[in-house]
Order: sequence, then C-alpha cells, then structure tokens
Amino acid sequence: MATTYHTEIQKLYVAYFNRPADPGGLAFWEGVVEAANGSTTAVAAAFAASAEYQAEYAGMSTADIINQIYINLFGRSAEPTGLAFWANAVANGAVTIDTAVTTIAAGAQGTDKVAFDSKVTYASAFTAALDTPAEQAGYAGEFANDAAKAIVAGIKTAAQLTAALVPATLAASVAAVIDASVPFTLAGGLAALDAANTARAEFLEEIELDAAGVATAVTDAELALDVLIDDADTVADEVYVDATPAIAAAMLSDEIEERAEVLAGAQEDYDAAVTAAAAVKGLTTAIANMTAAETNLEAMVEAQVEAEANLAAALASYEVKTSTDVTITADGEVAGVIVLDEDGVLVLADDITETTNPGVTALLAAIVAKQSADLEVAGAEQAVFETTLIVDVIDLTAGAGTTALAAVGAAMTVVVPVSAAKPTGVEIITEINALTAIAEAKRALSDATPADVALDAEADTAEANLAGFLTKVSDFQAADADLKAQAVVDTADLVADAADAVEALDEAIADLAEATAVAAQLKALDDAIVDAKAEFTEAKLQLPVDLTAFVAATAGSDIYLAGDVATSTVVGFGDLGTDSLFIGSQYTLNTTGDLTKGNNAVLEAFMVQSGTSVKVYLETEVYGSDTAAVAEQVITLTGITVAELTLANGIITAA
Repeated sequence: MATTYHTEIQKLYVAYFNRPADPGGLAFWEGVVEAANGSTTAVAAAFAASAEYQAEYAGMSTADIINQIYINLFGRSAEPTGLAFWANAVANGAVTIDTAVTTIAAGAQGTDKVAFDSKVTYASAFTAALDTPAEQAGYAGEFANDAAKAIVAGIKTAAQLTAALVPATLAASVAAVIDASVPFTLAGGLAALDAANTARAEFLEEIELDAAGVATAVTDAELALDVLIDDADTVADEVYVDATPAIAAAMLSDEIEERAEVLAGAQEDYDAAVTAAAAVKGLTTAIANMTAAETNLEAMVEAQVEAEANLAAALASYEVKTSTDVTITADGEVAGVIVLDEDGVLVLADDITETTNPGVTALLAAIVAKQSADLEVAGAEQAVFETTLIVDVIDLTAGAGTTALAAVGAAMTVVVPVSAAKPTGVEIITEINALTAIAEAKRALSDATPADVALDAEADTAEANLAGFLTKVSDFQAADADLKAQAVVDTADLVADAADAVEALDEAIADLAEATAVAAQLKALDDAIVDAKAEFTEAKLQLPVDLTAFVAATAGSDIYLAGDVATSTVVGFGDLGTDSLFIGSQYTLNTTGDLTKGNNAVLEAFMVQSGTSVKVYLETEVYGSDTAAVAEQVITLTGITVAELTLANGIITAA
C-alpha cells in the first residue's frame, strides 16, 4: 500500500469532513494520488462531490460552507474579510470549493497552522490505531463519523494534541467511536462497563498505586521541580506550582537556560585552566595522576567502611553463637581462637573448628578482609600524598613556595637532587622512603637489643631526621599556592556541580512528565467508565450499581454489578421493574442447583432456592464439587424464586 501521501490525504479528510480517514479510504486515495504523481486535485474534487460532503453541507449557503471549512481547519469561524473574499470567489466561479479548501489550508499561519497541523497529526494517529478488522469495520456510518468529528473538533492546540495522543486516551477515543456505530444493548453496555472497570483496576495494579497515589505522585513531582526553580531569576515572582501554565512554562524555560549557561561558563573556565596547566611541562599528567589517586582513595575508604561493618556483624554473630565476649588485638588475633602462624598469617588455632566455635570461619574471614582494607587505604593515602607532592613541585609559585622548596632540597641527606634549589617530587619521595627505611631498620635493631643504649640513640636520631624532613616537606606544601593545578581542580568541581544541576532538573522534568502521563492515562480510563455509564443514561436505563453487603432494590429497573464482594444481599430483587444482575459472561449456569455436582472444566453459577430467597453461588475457581478449600461468592436475592430468573450473556434477569 502506498504511504508517501497519507498526510496530504488526511489534510483533505480534516478539511472536508472534519474527521480522520478510514484505513480503506486512506489506502484507496493514496493510490490515486501516487498514480497522479503526488497531485491531490482529483481527490479534492471527488471529496467535494461525495455523498458525505453533500450530506455535511446540505442546505448551506456558499458563505456557510466557507465558514464551516474554517471551523474544520482551524477550529474557529472565518474572519469577515476572508469569508467575503472566498464566498464571492466561489460564487463568481473564480475558484471551486476544492480549490478554496486547499488554498485556505496551505496559507495557514500562527495559531491557525498549529490547529490544522494538530488535527491532521491526530487524524493520522487515529487511523493508524484502527489496527484490527473489528475496529476498521466499526469505523463506518453516520454515528461513528459524528463521534470522530467531535474528537477532532476539540483539538486546536499542541497541548490538546499531546493529551489526545496519550496511548490510553487514544485507545479510549477509538473505542468510543467504534461503540457509537453499534446499537446499545444491555449485554453490550454491561460488557463495555465491565471492561472499562477491569482496565482501570489492572492499570492501577500494574503501577502499584491507587487514584490518590497517582495524584500524589504528580504533586510530589511538581513540588520537586519547584524546589529546583529559583523564583528570583524567573520571569515573575511566583511559585512554580501555583503559576499559570504560561508563567510556569516560562519559569521552567528560564531555569533550563540559566543552568545551561552556568554549565557552559564552568566548562569554559575549566578549558582555560586546562590550557594554562598544559603550558607547564608535566603538570597535566601530574594532575590526572593526583585526581585518579584521590578517586581511588575514596573507593578504598568506602570498602574499608563496608569491611568494618561486616566485621562488626561477624563479631556480633560469633559472640551470640558462642556466648562469649571477644577482644580482637591490633594484629587481628583472638586469644586462643585466631592466631598468627610462623609466616605471620592469621589462622584458626589448633582444635578450633566451625563445630567447636560456630561462626569462627566468618569471623576470621572478616578480620582478614578488614586488615586488607586497612592496607589498601594506607596505600591509597600514600599514593595521594605522593601524587599531590609531585603536583606541588611542578606547579611551583614564586615566593614562599620557592624558598620552602629550597629548604627541602638543602635538608636532603640520602638523595642528591639535580638541583638543590628545586628538587623534583620523585627525588623528595625517594628521600622520604629512604629515611623511613633507615628509621625502621634502626628501630628494629634497637628493639632486638634493648640494653644497647647507643643503638636506641641511633634509632631516635633516625626517627628525628625523618620527622624533621617531613616537617620541611609539609611546610613547603603549605607555602606553595599551586595556582594552575588548583584552578583545574576547582573548575572541574564547578563543571561537575553544574552538570549535576542540569541533570537534576532534567530528571525532575522527566519525573513530572512521567507522573503526568500516568495521571492522563488514569483520567482516560476514568473517562471510559463515565462514557460507558453514559450509554445507560442515553438508553434511559438505571445506572449500574456495584454490589455491597446490603442493597435494597428501587422502584425502577435496577442493574447490579456482582463485583468481588464475598457475600451480599439484594432486597426485593425483581419486585418492581425488570432488575438485572451482571455476573460476567465467563459463567456457565449449573441447572442442578446442587453445589456438589459441578463441571471441572468451567466456571459455574448456581441458583439455589432458600425459602423465599435465591442464593446465587459464583465459583471463584474452576472446580467440580463444593469444597471448603475454594470459596464461592454468594449473592442473596430476596423475594423471588429460581423459576423467575434467567441467565443470558452474563446477566441474571428477573422475568
């Protein structure tokens, strides 16, 4: 089937008939237009001569026809000058109606163009939604066309189009149009109402909210968005959630623009800082290494916190299982339970097993994991220190920083720097590591021979040398400004903050759109229920009533919906009027009246006489005989006999 010209065909359907095309008509006329190499002249002429057109505009003057075309196209009456121009042109034979229609449509501007385009877009969506043979067959005849025209006539703005295209709304509109072509029957009306109620219930179950929850979700989303909007910088001093739609849209637009500008400015500053840092040899790489080390430290600290929590849980569990209070030493040992072996590895003590000490295996694993996490953090902290020191030395600022760095160089005793006035970061780190190794070695030697005063003094001196050198390094880092590196770090943070602000606003907007869409779907489902009930009113029937525990029949012809109430009573069923009880077409009547004689293959309804009342038993599950394991829904109808009741199309009726 040709599809290239479907929009042009829809435009003519809207202009001439104020309704969407039917799929068959659309396919036929698309073939005609394709054969004519894209010209719609023949279609427009055929529409102007069609029976539907003649019936639509019968008895109208030329001016009335032109005015109706304006209403079809733009949802408004023609302005006097335009009306007079086109009416005279048609009357004088200067143009034909089909020429006038296409020319008026093609010249639409401003709100007129928005209205026409919105109607055509909706018409295309409506036609596409007629995707079953039943729907395609049902969209035919005067009543269906009138229902479709009423919907298209109500679409004049982009906002109205958006609301009409919500899937649930579009589906409900299609259903309403198809329903309009079918004569009303009690069975059909009840089935439609049941389907509408079921669709609403299933929708709420799917989203796991009730109607109040849907409304709350919209309100919460609006308030969350309101929090992000700075009233002082918007077009009006108003609260977003209380503003008119136009003001609210302007406020939101301003906020989006403002945050985008902040992000763009932060990015520009960051780019400039990066460019400045790149001019210093090795600084860009050093900054990247420092940033990576800081990120890694954050991850290691998070892992350490998790390991601490796991150890606390394992310890508590062990103490409960063994009824003991446990102390874990600094090296991870638990007296008599967890010890260090000859290689310095934590292991279970001899004769300690999971059987003798429940939970000890998990405790040992948690202690080892915590020690590992501590080592990882220590290593990550050292990496941050070293990478930061390298940045400090490369990004040297003249003045106090230069003097302090020279003092560091002068204090170096193990490593001989290439330039004593400006030792490199690697040289300083190597000096620190060497002094640390010397201090640790001398202290170990002193500890091995505690009586040797000379060795203890040497250890003290080595430790003092390390501490003194670290003080000079610390003084240098405090004196150095690191202007270029700090600018990169600071502007990167500003970019991240600005990006987060943009993302937060985008998420809030998306959340509100999602909540609003859900609310629109629920409204469409509610409207479908209202429309289904309206069919009863139009047919001059009582509105269906949901059964409760106790209902009294009225003087009219009452219609009751069984619903899912476990037990209920209808007093005076059938006494006045022709009362009906809709139980659903899924039930088969068991005429035995014996609850123990059922059919395993179907859901059954039993009508059992009980004095002057009839008890209607509805199986809640398919089963063959009465059993306490499966309950029935029981509806008592008073003042009537089984002989007076019939079941057809899911409706029990009092004869």
